Amino acid sequence: MQDYYTHLTHKRRAALDFRMPIGSTVCAAREGVIYKTKQDGTKGGFQRSDRSFANYIIIEHVDGSRAGYWHLRRNSIFFVNVGDSVLKGQPIALSGNTGLTFFPHLHFIVWSFDKDRNFLQQPTRFRTQKGNRYIKAVHKYKNPGI
Repeated sequence: MQDYYTHLTHKRRAALDFRMPIGSTVCAAREGVIYKTKQDGTKGGFQRSDRSFANYIIIEHVDGSRAGYWHLRRNSIFFVNVGDSVLKGQPIALSGNTGLTFFPHLHFIVWSFDKDRNFLQQPTRFRTQKGNRYIKAVHKYKNPGI
């Protein structure tokens, strides 16, 4: 896993990478509506030019923030229409290895906009057995609901 603002590909990103096998179910972190998707990417690799092959889904939340889920498997998004509603915890896609990627994983990022529509990244807390926390790379966490 890669943390927020780490030295590899997150130097300027409040994003997390979760290592997971290709085909793992990805669920929505919060409820919202489908804002944008791409699922026709066919490859992943180490070159900056591979970035455009990333498959993703972006969900917009009621507060105007958005969550992006990147590197999804080709044609694996469970929704076809922008504007479809999504519930918290609902399966939304399958993980993959598309785009600029060094290994199969899910790249997760949340952002909002200020009053001038400037992009604002938001580190995200996750519910763990020890309470709501900003999680860190190389640590293991358990969902209290499991």
